Amino acid sequence: MPQRKIHLGDNVLRFAICSAFVTSAILVSSMHMRAQTPQPTFINTLMPVPAKLTTDQGSFTLSSSFTVAAPHFRDERLDAGIGRMLHRLEYQTGVPIAKDIQKDAAAAARVD
Repeated sequence: MPQRKIHLGDNVLRFAICSAFVTSAILVSSMHMRAQTPQPTFINTLMPVPAKLTTDQGSFTLSSSFTVAAPHFRDERLDAGIGRMLHRLEYQTGVPIAKDIQKDAAAAARVD
């Protein structure tokens, strides 16, 4: 039975070159796809639809110092709605939030 010589060095080098080529092709194609992906646009799902809504880039950090102010108009219905919103926000985020509603809007999320 004739014996075949196997050169491991040639196969390892061929495998390394093919792997590098395939990896490079995948990376280049994924960068190209990312460049073509449009930025997500804001879709208003607020009900009722606000009279004025402005969107912009940025972030919002929710902490336990978060407060709400209603400087222009207050009644029991509005206070109850704000209270429910604060309870729901606290429940969904796990961040303890003060439930009192401020009159001064200087350092609070305003409700106009």
